[in-house]
Amino acid sequence: MLNLHSIEPISEIYGPSKRFVIWTQGCSLNCKGCWNKETWSFKDNLLYSPDDLLDLILKYKNEIEGITILGGEPLFQKEDLLKFVKLIKKKTNLTIMLYTGFEKNEFTIKDKEIISYIDILIAGRYIDEERSIFLTWRGSQNQKIEFITNKYTEKDIPKPSNMLEIDINEDGSVKLMGYPDQEFIKLFKNF
Repeated sequence: MLNLHSIEPISEIYGPSKRFVIWTQGCSLNCKGCWNKETWSFKDNLLYSPDDLLDLILKYKNEIEGITILGGEPLFQKEDLLKFVKLIKKKTNLTIMLYTGFEKNEFTIKDKEIISYIDILIAGRYIDEERSIFLTWRGSQNQKIEFITNKYTEKDIPKPSNMLEIDINEDGSVKLMGYPDQEFIKLFKNF
């Protein structure tokens, strides 16, 4: 089972075009300044089998171009993540974008197998001292965008670089997504 923190069925800021975004639950990298600390716990949260998650994604298949997986740390769930990305590639034409805090020189054989199924990789720990709100799809300058397949190129990186999404749910709760600056976060928390 994949242990997820949350999902966003349609987002336009975590990769090219509209995407189904999956935040995994669990991370022990403990990057200083991480603002997704609620994803660090390995406690079970939202549990999905790869098949059930695919079924959920397929409800949106006509509205999205791909999926984006971030965390937490997705590569802490290697076995089920591998099953999931294989299933996506076998049963859909959706593209896959993956964020990981691991550096490429830290990848295991299983990590490399997972990467072989994705289209865009963003690797590297978030480094608070290298934070920039002017980067596309990432939070710190050390993190690079790598196009694994030829489905995307540098031309697919949108400008302006930094985008935010604010999702207001039916129950009135509000969710902030993206890489906002600290002033915006303070303003948002006081909202």
